[in-house]
Amino acid sequence: MAVAIVALIVGLTGTGIAAYTLPRNSVGTAQLKKAAVTNTRLANNSVGTKRIKNNAVTSLKIRNRTIQKADLSWDLWQELETKVGRTGPAGPGGPQGAQGPQGAQGEAAFTPEYAQYSSLQEQGGTAFAGQVVIPVLFNNADVSPTSGISLDNNLWNWRLAGPAVYTGAYSAQVRKTGNGTATVHIWWQYATPSSGCNEDADFGPMANSSTQKSLSAAGEQVNVAVQYVIPVPASGMCARLVAQSTATTPSEAEEMIFPFEPASGYRPAGPSFIANVWRIA
Repeated sequence: MAVAIVALIVGLTGTGIAAYTLPRNSVGTAQLKKAAVTNTRLANNSVGTKRIKNNAVTSLKIRNRTIQKADLSWDLWQELETKVGRTGPAGPGGPQGAQGPQGAQGEAAFTPEYAQYSSLQEQGGTAFAGQVVIPVLFNNADVSPTSGISLDNNLWNWRLAGPAVYTGAYSAQVRKTGNGTATVHIWWQYATPSSGCNEDADFGPMANSSTQKSLSAAGEQVNVAVQYVIPVPASGMCARLVAQSTATTPSEAEEMIFPFEPASGYRPAGPSFIANVWRIA
């Protein structure tokens, strides 16, 4: 009796047991929740042009560069070209703009300055006695000096115009004529024109310009070569090359010389000193 009653209730209500199929077109937009249908729930190519209303997809809903030429039919591409038109040739240039502000002034060019002198005489010897500092004499112009560089009549005072930066080099032959060890020092001194540039007291040592050579055997000879840079202020500068021996007596001093070798046959003369200076800035 109880089983029959339950069966009657189920038969009348149909709840929870019988399968139910939705009628065709019974679910529309009104029955769907907002955002219920997403991209992941749509099969590829399930939404075609027939399912999109006219003007439903506007330019505001299309990301930049998502539609390429290959995505359009040939007819549509031709239609777009006809309406929009191909890119035409460049138009004529516009009028010239206003002149810009003047640029910063560049560095002024300078006239090249150079000179080379040599000494065609023997120097040193007894002049070195008592460790005296002697100026090196230059009595021959190998290259005629240009404006800005000159050598005074005393043959040892180089005058350099400023402001400028000069570079140069000198070479010297040093010979030991007797026994015993002796050392010779060579360096540059400088003075300002306002001090006169004539007396030994006018000159002071040029920093980091000294070199030295020590000789011990009779007849030993070496060559000394040095390059240097001389910054010259606007007021100009006087410069001279000087030498000093460690000899304390005339006999010791006589043994240290800067020899001059005269020309012989096909061999040119060998100066005791050669110096050149040229402007670099």
